[in-house]
Amino acid sequence: MSNFFDERLKQRGQLQSFSVGRKIRVGTKSVSKRAREAGQANPAIAAILKKVDAGQVSFKEAEKQLDQLGCKNPFYPRNTEEFHAHPWDMGVGSAAITEQLLSLYGEMREGDTKPKLYRFPVVFPEVGGKIDSLIKGGLSVQGGGPNTIRYWSDYDDSGARVCKHLPPVVAHDKAQRDNKKPLRKPERQPVIRGLCDTATCMEYASGVCRFNGTVNFYIHGIAGAGVFQLATGSTQAATDIYLRLSEAIRATNGQLTNYDQKGRPLFWLTKVKVQRPYFDAESNAKVSEQWVPDLEMQIEMPKVLWLRQTGALPELAAPKSPIIDALPVSAAPSAWVQSADMSTGEILVDHNSANSPKPEANQNIQPGHSVPSSTPQGVPSGAMKNQDDVAAMKGHAADYGYADDLAIWIGGRFNGDEKLASETWSQLVPRFGEKTKDYVGILAFCCSNNIDGGLVLKYFRTIFGPMGSGAKILEMRNRLEQICEDGIAVAIQVMEDASSNAPGH
Repeated sequence: MSNFFDERLKQRGQLQSFSVGRKIRVGTKSVSKRAREAGQANPAIAAILKKVDAGQVSFKEAEKQLDQLGCKNPFYPRNTEEFHAHPWDMGVGSAAITEQLLSLYGEMREGDTKPKLYRFPVVFPEVGGKIDSLIKGGLSVQGGGPNTIRYWSDYDDSGARVCKHLPPVVAHDKAQRDNKKPLRKPERQPVIRGLCDTATCMEYASGVCRFNGTVNFYIHGIAGAGVFQLATGSTQAATDIYLRLSEAIRATNGQLTNYDQKGRPLFWLTKVKVQRPYFDAESNAKVSEQWVPDLEMQIEMPKVLWLRQTGALPELAAPKSPIIDALPVSAAPSAWVQSADMSTGEILVDHNSANSPKPEANQNIQPGHSVPSSTPQGVPSGAMKNQDDVAAMKGHAADYGYADDLAIWIGGRFNGDEKLASETWSQLVPRFGEKTKDYVGILAFCCSNNIDGGLVLKYFRTIFGPMGSGAKILEMRNRLEQICEDGIAVAIQVMEDASSNAPGH
């Protein structure tokens, strides 16, 4: 049944069944050389650019202010490896939402000076299998001034792609005669310009009309009304996301599943570098490299299809209340497995601390269940699928030479309970792979020397930044052993001083 709101959304070309409250950007903008030079000559321009560099003003607002000062086209688009969650795109909560996103999912990779958003889990709204509400794509006129006609592509009742636009605003005669009242813009209905044929379209040929795709989702751990939206100008990237979502919907009988039976998210957005062909101004074929969004699916599709055929597909249904503590570290940043004390930053999955909660038996991966992604690097083929967790843990430790450290960790942290230790280990190894050796080595070192693991991790975060996927674990282990050479008491003092002097402490 139609209603006022459906009609209004249709007029505006918005057919989704939910509101968009926040945006994630796939790229960013940089200040042009000309604008920098203008800033050197004009203090007012320099002040605005300083706010831009500090993230205190949006590019759109800064561009308006700079335009009034005679500085035209001050920014240019820049493709980046990471996503961008600007405070001005976060709606209610703004800077706090950006900070929370980076706290949960931020990573520091080689060359970074602060955490960046490289990868994060997404939860798709319930749309009854209507994938067009989750991801949309089409051609539309972008940019231009206030007099630019905003053409966009759509499909008519016959399925043909057509070009639509809103007609010019014509005020009502009576409203024009009454100068004492403001003119009301009448409701406009989209009109069809003709078929959308890119081969003959001047707007498309000149680059004014181009592809724009959007993906709508929630982000686990971020509260608030409305969905997040990510826009991309990459036709191939959007097509790949569309195909993967379609595949997931078909495999689950039209009911898109966001979590596995243990409450772990199945979909993650990241970026991959690809080569894209294009033509320059002289019509010469060129190839460039770009970072484009990519949808990861943390699930074995053959297993899903098998469950579907055997009638056991409900096993993959989302739990009523996903258990965050049960998330395997392979699929979740370490912030998801923090203790209740958020002031300590990124907490070790488990550490030798009186305040560290002991893992509960019903909150961990049960023996015999495999991780729903492919076997990670550093895990012996078939170890996590064909053996129970204890055997897999011992086998991995023997293969990678950390059996002694493993024994110390099990004895000190779990009072020798191998089963309990294997449940936590099964969360570590998918994330760290062969680097699990050094991670367990850190845990064993803390156990042997009665060092609070929470303090150790606060120190690591201060010196190295968030742990991410563990690229610096070996360096962290070496640093810990180095500062302990003069005695444990001295090392503890060093770590406490470094942590207390960290910015934002």
